[in-house]
Amino acid sequence: EEPSMAGSGWVLCLAVLVGSACGKQILYQPDASETFVAHKELPFTVQYADANAIEAITCVDYVQLGEYKARVPFGCFLRASTPELSSVDGVAGFGIPKMGANGEMLPMPLLWALTDPRNVESNAQALSRRFTFFSSRDSAELQLGGYDPESVVGGQMHMTKSLTPGEFVIGVSSMRIGRSPDKAVEILRFKETKDTLGAKLAAEYEHKKPKVLPAVLDTGTSCLVLPSNDHGGLLEAAPFQQFVKHFQYPPPQFSA
Repeated sequence: EEPSMAGSGWVLCLAVLVGSACGKQILYQPDASETFVAHKELPFTVQYADANAIEAITCVDYVQLGEYKARVPFGCFLRASTPELSSVDGVAGFGIPKMGANGEMLPMPLLWALTDPRNVESNAQALSRRFTFFSSRDSAELQLGGYDPESVVGGQMHMTKSLTPGEFVIGVSSMRIGRSPDKAVEILRFKETKDTLGAKLAAEYEHKKPKVLPAVLDTGTSCLVLPSNDHGGLLEAAPFQQFVKHFQYPPPQFSA
């Protein structure tokens, strides 16, 4: 089943990568578990876009979230090139993992492992593979299986289905920048005439009303990454250059 998200939020509150080297764990102590297994023969390396990397091994143990419990695989953190990871209990991932830096297979995300119909040691097979983040400056909550209507003003949220099965990708049709909604400038300007596009590209986007660009929602990215080209002629101008042109200080508000 393809991943889907309800709502928006950017703080993770479950530990999936467990630090087994820093000795600062609070919620989980591998040495205290009689069912913990560390597969040292299954190491992997995760390489990030900023050149930092995590070295880990695949481990297995029981994980319980409320009423749901299962024996699942997860990554045990050994060492990292960035000091920020030494002060956290773990990193929760919900996208389908790619191969490691050296072609290794990585453990599937916790939600997928909990709901795996082949996992006879799980009672969460009926749980929907949907999740919601709620976050503030000082706290956060993760809801699995969808969302709790009592957590939402008005009791309703709109679900956005990912455009791809491996990453959380949504279609963006507009992005504006400005100090107020009425003065905001559109920086994602699509060309209106098919004549300016190649025949193949025009046919590909003809059925999309409105036209959209795919955007990856990545909680590990601390900034807004904009295209630096016209997307093969689909746009009138590169969004990043338009952002630089219309950026004002102090930073304006964004609307998308």
